[in-house]
Amino acid sequence: MKYTNKYNLPDTLANALQADPYSKGAAWKSITQIIGPPQISHLKSQHYHDLEEDVSDSVWRLMGSAVHHILESGDAPNLITEERLFVDVDGKTISGAIDVQEIVGQNERVIYDYKVSTKRSLDNVEDKSWETQLNCYAYLVEQAKQRKVVGIKVCLILRDFINARAKNDPNYPQCPIQIVDLPLWSPHDQEQYIRDRIALHQEADEGTPVECTDRDRWFAEGKLAVMRKGGKSAVRGGLYDMDQREEAEEHAETKPDLYIEERKGSYRRCEGNYCGVNQFCNQWKGKQ
Repeated sequence: MKYTNKYNLPDTLANALQADPYSKGAAWKSITQIIGPPQISHLKSQHYHDLEEDVSDSVWRLMGSAVHHILESGDAPNLITEERLFVDVDGKTISGAIDVQEIVGQNERVIYDYKVSTKRSLDNVEDKSWETQLNCYAYLVEQAKQRKVVGIKVCLILRDFINARAKNDPNYPQCPIQIVDLPLWSPHDQEQYIRDRIALHQEADEGTPVECTDRDRWFAEGKLAVMRKGGKSAVRGGLYDMDQREEAEEHAETKPDLYIEERKGSYRRCEGNYCGVNQFCNQWKGKQ
């Protein structure tokens, strides 16, 4: 990986932003890796030395690492913090670092994962990425430590929390730290998911193309936007799904200066290069 510093950040900060504390330990892959798209993981491994990233792109990763480091000082007798666990599944060793295991009984645990993100992530919990990650961690705890997991939670630190909005809007989060309870899968479903993901990553590593799904690519559905002539964005309440053309047309007919703009769906992860390897991806090259 090659790092650039196009904003001429101070060396101390630039060096810190380049230092990635993440490690999967002596494992084939980590939980973070196996729940991620196999194609991205494979291409990153293949082209690691060709990749380039500006240090400024790592600022939020650094903030997340800082929070984890600070939280280690909050250890207590009923808490196990920052423990990496290893489990063998189908001949592959997988690992995961559990932020916090709360001991709630002799053989029971509640898992917490700390995240630094935005309010938007709180509004989109239903995308199930957190749920999937923590259920995989629950599987590790039950298999590696023989302890039953009875709850999984995200402790979300909102980096864009606005105190004034909290005071004036009762529907806005009232605290910059939110605890999000997530559904706990059955042990069978946890194991089956992990087995399926291992199989997909093995296929990719062995050279079989495993294309990213629309979900992997953060696909945003196309929209019908009711626009005002000379305007740059849709009028209030003027965004409609593609199958709501009749409603959009009725809206546009309410005033003579309104018209409908058709916005195509987009692959936000690919288009924004959030995966980092789209320049090497045949799937993306074939569908631009």
